[in-house]
Amino acid sequence: MFSSDEAQSWSEPVNTSWGLTGDRHMGVSLPDGRMVIAFRDQAVGSPTRGHFVAWVGSYEDIRNGRPGQRRIKLLHNYAGSDCGYPGMELLPDGTIVATTYLKYREGNRTHSMGNARFTLAEIDAMAETRD
Repeated sequence: MFSSDEAQSWSEPVNTSWGLTGDRHMGVSLPDGRMVIAFRDQAVGSPTRGHFVAWVGSYEDIRNGRPGQRRIKLLHNYAGSDCGYPGMELLPDGTIVATTYLKYREGNRTHSMGNARFTLAEIDAMAETRD
């Protein structure tokens, strides 16, 4: 849903793109206009279902149902789909810190807190080497 009057009224609900399918979304906006939104992936057929992922795109991508720029697997979760409730911070140097709880090892260990620290410049450079 979208609001143009500070949440006094809302549009009809619409589906987001497949890349944003998940739970417990939290995000940050970057100076270049992109957004990074972290969440627990719940997309049917996704190879990262149940893991901690991030979506990169713009508000216009969300508004227009577009897939955005990319999805990133941030952390592997060994507890099925029991992870999430992220915290997101954008540091002054452009570093993004995405924090969540998850089970990051196999076996009998319990859940832990974990975080992924990255910049979009690093992610963009990795993507360029794959193209």
